[in-house]
Amino acid sequence: MKILAGFGIVERKQVEIFSPYVHAAIIGSAFIKEIMNTGYGKGP
Repeated sequence: MKILAGFGIVERKQVEIFSPYVHAAIIGSAFIKEIMNTGYGKGP
């Protein structure tokens, strides 16, 4: 069984803290934040 962490992880340091205990980290909120900051998909 693979163990993943993902609630509230937005910084590299957080991934480093969890890395000994999980197989992967899910950083979905960081992707959404980046999209919101860059305006991706808003068109010309």
